[in-house]
Amino acid sequence: MSIFKNKLFWIAVIGAVVAIGFYLKPNKWEAYYQNKLGNPPHAVVVKSVGLITKGNAPLTAIDFGAGVGNEAVYLLGQGFRVIAIDSQPIAFKMMRSREDTKSYLGRLQTVESSFEAIDWKRLPQVDLFVASLALPFCKPEAFPEIFAETKSHIKPGGIFVGHFFDPSYQGFSEKDRQAMTFLNKDQVLDLFVEFEILHFNETKDAGKSGTGADIVSHIYEVIARKKGTGT
Repeated sequence: MSIFKNKLFWIAVIGAVVAIGFYLKPNKWEAYYQNKLGNPPHAVVVKSVGLITKGNAPLTAIDFGAGVGNEAVYLLGQGFRVIAIDSQPIAFKMMRSREDTKSYLGRLQTVESSFEAIDWKRLPQVDLFVASLALPFCKPEAFPEIFAETKSHIKPGGIFVGHFFDPSYQGFSEKDRQAMTFLNKDQVLDLFVEFEILHFNETKDAGKSGTGADIVSHIYEVIARKKGTGT
């Protein structure tokens, strides 16, 4: 069964469309994030953790576009050290106040930044790079550099997991689309020539956004292992 048939996953996707699509006003971020608290991690992220080669050293992860930390908290619970990146300070405030985060705060680092302004030199290579419903919201002119940095910050043998939007994705205004990156299937696959693709799923579904607008989602879901031998 397609992952999009999972009701909780579909709710998460709709939330991403509404929030990261740049048409929420700043004073509505808190209400939006409050609705996201406690959602389960995306199933593809859970799947990716099971594919990681575990060594003696503690595992590290970057959660790109972390929001209130539904993926980050799961990874912390799995023993990872997590660097959570997001542009909204309210997201980190709520993430750190979660009861299920408090016992893990020593292994959580937060980086407040837009995707385009990340200081990549300050970030380490990691075992797992999570980009759940995040990379499409990079500006197209910045995407090549951002994805090059993404790849370089994954250890040899490490895992990338994330989503990409096809150009046929409907539901964003033309203004919003100009600040986003859409890639067709071949373009997505071309991103991973230095990787072994472990999981690839393409899903297209119709539905409603959180504002009631009609959308047609067309998403590629990827888990890929960087070629080379991990330490």
